[in-house]
Amino acid sequence: MFSYEKLQTLNDIETAIYNYVIKHEAAVETMPIRELAKHAHVSTASVLRFAEKNGLRRLCRTALCAEAGS
Repeated sequence: MFSYEKLQTLNDIETAIYNYVIKHEAAVETMPIRELAKHAHVSTASVLRFAEKNGLRRLCRTALCAEAGS
């Protein structure tokens, strides 16, 4: 999903989100932001910032952006 260089720039929270998304890609596509945050052990705001920061529009088309009002 990300290049090696991009992975090196992620902080601990972003890495936790990334790892969960990679391991559960199919489930994440329809997963509400709160559920993703719970499973990744981060805040809902962190998940939304991660998606926005990394241009994950596909991820944003699920409940993530709908809950954020986008």
